[in-house]
Amino acid sequence: GSNRLDDSPFKGKSSYLSPVSECDWAGITCNTRGKVEDIRFEENNLNGFIPFELGQLRFLKVLNVARNFLHGSFPSQIWDLNMLETIRLDDNVIGGQIPDNLEHLSNMKRLIINNNTFSGTIRGVGDLTKLRSLELQNNNFIGSIPDSIGDARDIVSAKFHGNMLTGTVPLSICDNSFRVLTSDCRDESAFFVSCDCCTDCPVPISRPIVEPCGISVSDRFDQFLN
Repeated sequence: GSNRLDDSPFKGKSSYLSPVSECDWAGITCNTRGKVEDIRFEENNLNGFIPFELGQLRFLKVLNVARNFLHGSFPSQIWDLNMLETIRLDDNVIGGQIPDNLEHLSNMKRLIINNNTFSGTIRGVGDLTKLRSLELQNNNFIGSIPDSIGDARDIVSAKFHGNMLTGTVPLSICDNSFRVLTSDCRDESAFFVSCDCCTDCPVPISRPIVEPCGISVSDRFDQFLN
């Protein structure tokens, strides 16, 4: 299929991985110092792995590669980038784990990684006190929902359903004003999460296997890393 890097809003920008400055590539935005701070390659028929070298982009604020055909493990180095505000990986086949300690991500507002194959606990999410949107649904997370997520007073959307979480949605989370709050709170759920304040208890879905296609992102990112 085609890729949208040739279309609006990238019209007039240089082709991805062209020899000009990466700041002129479609989907890339740099700050006034010429450092990459925004990567938006959503819905571009990309396949392959997310390069671990992106973890060297110290000024990165936004990583959006949603709705592609990316797979493999999410590079742990990216979680160390303390200026991150948005991570969007939704609708890929990306795995890995969320670190237990994310206190350094004090500006993180959107963590949207639904419809992937992430596993492990979600303990570290409780450190993200600036969160507004949290979408973890349809992964393989285990354990309980941390009480500390309730410290994110500006959060308006949190989706936990379609995982292997158990226990109860903490009262501290219920105290926030959610537009959307979901968990596996149906009685017939294989992994039940009790919730007195959820806006929805979605029916579990069977996720199709995604066949990779499109263009590879495994090319070198050396130009980013200056």
